[in-house]
Amino acid sequence: MKFSLTHSSQVSDSSVIHSGFQVNKYFDFFFRALSELSIAPELDDWELIYRVLYIGGESDIKIFKKTKSDTIQKQKVIVVHIPIPSNEGIKWGISKHDIIISNFSPDVEKFSIRLPVLFDSIDLEDHIYKCIETGILYSLSEGFTISGKKVSVKQDSLKQLSDTFLK
Repeated sequence: MKFSLTHSSQVSDSSVIHSGFQVNKYFDFFFRALSELSIAPELDDWELIYRVLYIGGESDIKIFKKTKSDTIQKQKVIVVHIPIPSNEGIKWGISKHDIIISNFSPDVEKFSIRLPVLFDSIDLEDHIYKCIETGILYSLSEGFTISGKKVSVKQDSLKQLSDTFLK
């Protein structure tokens, strides 16, 4: 199985997307090692895409694992909402003027899992890294379904990979 990260943003501050792309390098090694585990051999030709969406004004990470599997492209997307705080309470936050207000469906709560965030990072890039890591590790340990097949990684394997390849 292949793994990748994509980034999109609901904030107009370009430093957010730039910081997201900067953290990709940390996950490249982790994803390569994870693909060598062959966690689901029958899905080796599939790609798991983590679609990171940066949301201003939120306080929790939201993980959406119940997305459909694309059996033609052989792709599964897991969406991870990353909260980006304003600079009113956190020095590395963004201006309130850069937050794009979105009206998500009330069903969002039904289809997502919320994980709390400690806004104790030293800068925006560190915050984004920690949130992406949290979302990825949570989804891999709790598991998800690809084309009807339950996929998860054992805690000890995940911890070993995380300790070796992530900051």
